Amino acid sequence: MNYSEVKKELKKEFENLLKPLGYKSKSESQGCEFSLTKDIQFFRLGFGVANYIDEFKTSCSIGLGIFPVQKILFNALDEIPIIPNDYGSTLGVRISDYFGETNYNYKIKTQEDIVEWGKIVTKFYQEYAVPFFEKYNSVDAIDKLLNENPAEKVIYCDDLGWRIIKGLISAKLNQNSKYNYLRDYYKGEVESKFQGYFMYEKCMKVIDFLDSHSFEELNKIAGINQNIVKTELEKKLEELIILLKNSNKPAYQFFENIKAELETSNKQEALNKLKTSFAITQYAHFNFNEEKLLDEIIEIASL
Repeated sequence: MNYSEVKKELKKEFENLLKPLGYKSKSESQGCEFSLTKDIQFFRLGFGVANYIDEFKTSCSIGLGIFPVQKILFNALDEIPIIPNDYGSTLGVRISDYFGETNYNYKIKTQEDIVEWGKIVTKFYQEYAVPFFEKYNSVDAIDKLLNENPAEKVIYCDDLGWRIIKGLISAKLNQNSKYNYLRDYYKGEVESKFQGYFMYEKCMKVIDFLDSHSFEELNKIAGINQNIVKTELEKKLEELIILLKNSNKPAYQFFENIKAELETSNKQEALNKLKTSFAITQYAHFNFNEEKLLDEIIEIASL
């Protein structure tokens, strides 16, 4: 088999797996990429193939794009997608991560090798890719992955510069109560590690963009429908309401009313009520956990 034949046969194996699922293919000079859009997610799975003296070597990888994060990224950097609606990947995984091997490559000498590779890729997709796509299916999931431990490496976004950019975007979109801390921490990383490097300008540009745009403005740019996507503020409010109900504290009604107002044109008034609501803890006999949760809610409302 020659190079073009191997590439063609590999593409057939991927098509057998992915076309019935709705993926579209795009041939490239050294391989092929398959992509699928689902709600706010963009899935991609591709392979590359290299020609050696008496054999061919191939490997594959998956990418996951979260549209709101990627749209903000492109806007902040004044960039336009080369391919319409292709805003790139937020996270990525190589099949070598699945096998736990560095630079894993599968060797091909015969047609049987190609068929066997098709079985391996199918197993990788079903056992690893699908759960991966399902787990990281929201801005909230990306925020938690990238920002819960900002000092720890994340293999799915292992370039520090892009991790900082995507981490801050997801934190701001998710109304993460630790956003100001994360911004200061990541800004320190940029200052100490990227001076004189092109990523310095990119990171600082995104930080300035996020600082100069409100949560509502970012949502419009990202195309987020707030009737569908729950913010961290809404989630924490719901959590507080449940805690108060479970401990038979009538104060839950106050926060239920605020939650309802947040979904109306009185949103700013509702936020103002939240900012000054800590006094209720004194006469409503909040316990430590309830006070702590309300403190986090007030911090988010004040962003």
